[in-house]
Amino acid sequence: MNKYVYWVLCALVVVGLTSITIYQSSSSEWILQKGDTVILPVSSLGDFKANQLQYFQQNGKSYLAALFKEKHRIMAWSWPEGKPFFSLNLRQLAFDTYWSGMNIRNTDSILLCGHYTNLLLVIDTSLAIKDYWLMDGPTDTAPDSGWYVYSHLRNPITWYPPLIWAGHIVKVKSIAAYADTRPQMIIDMAQKRILCTYGRYPEAYQDETYHLTGIQQSALVHQNGSSILSYPVDHKLYRYNYKQPIDTVNVPSKYLLQYNFPAFDNSTNTFEYANSLGHYNRLLYNPYKKIYYRIAIHPQDKKNIEGGVLRMDAPWSILVLDSSLNILTEKYMPAKTYRYSNVFVCPQGLAVSLNHPKVMKEEGDKRDALKFKIFSLTNQNSTL
Repeated sequence: MNKYVYWVLCALVVVGLTSITIYQSSSSEWILQKGDTVILPVSSLGDFKANQLQYFQQNGKSYLAALFKEKHRIMAWSWPEGKPFFSLNLRQLAFDTYWSGMNIRNTDSILLCGHYTNLLLVIDTSLAIKDYWLMDGPTDTAPDSGWYVYSHLRNPITWYPPLIWAGHIVKVKSIAAYADTRPQMIIDMAQKRILCTYGRYPEAYQDETYHLTGIQQSALVHQNGSSILSYPVDHKLYRYNYKQPIDTVNVPSKYLLQYNFPAFDNSTNTFEYANSLGHYNRLLYNPYKKIYYRIAIHPQDKKNIEGGVLRMDAPWSILVLDSSLNILTEKYMPAKTYRYSNVFVCPQGLAVSLNHPKVMKEEGDKRDALKFKIFSLTNQNSTL
């Protein structure tokens, strides 16, 4: 990126940060209130576990797209009416890979991210290939060198053409090496080059117990080039202008105010250990209301009541933040009711999946629809 573009991005960040309306807590308390239920048919697919969800608009109309990695399928519906819009069979593409990430600008520009393949692909809804780049990465002879670009539920790939923001996985040889690891990358798809890597893991990740909770940070990228990083075991949020750090804001969940991590040793099952930890998950931005949502997963017993170790069974909460990252409220979400990994922002508010495995089982495991509950921020004076 040349110096002119870089300074333009800097200027846009300053303008963006100073022009956003800030919703302050008033004398009346803010409440995240549940509202309408939206149902989208997936009977032809027979699945309800979306690997990524994205709301988008085209020609003045609203749509929701869902990527089903294991089914090699992208489906889209009108939102919130739920009428089928398009369905793409990604097996028809000439690439032998799963697709773990997508970003849709419109039906002519759909970015796909290969699952641990370092492949970026741009297609349209006819599956015509518009652009692609197969980046260099780790090799069999040098497995500890290079990197993988990745996209997952917590950190979906972001695309403001020609720039792409994505997660960056480096094979870390030791716990201490986290200090020198930059977990995010910015890619220029037009020039087929990586502009930079940025971010820094918190010091806690150099502790042998903390790092086991996972390295999958959540990154939220604004169109003006600014971004916010959230880490699973860190109360703080880290704001960046392009690759330059701006500031750090402490945003703790009241349910995770004091980490109480049990001791870990080699005899402990890693998944059981991780299941007992509280941690932060997704960070989302609502551009229609200019508020943020931070998801916090609460600690639970190493083995749940059924004897399994499914983290989806944990209770969780949604922190709602104003545009300066001040906490407006925190909504407790009961265990085994909502699927916290399938959430997205739409003009109506925050859509949260009702397709929790326990709920699906109670309903006969039909797997014929994606179901969402809409949550909006309200007080006695207004609704956001």
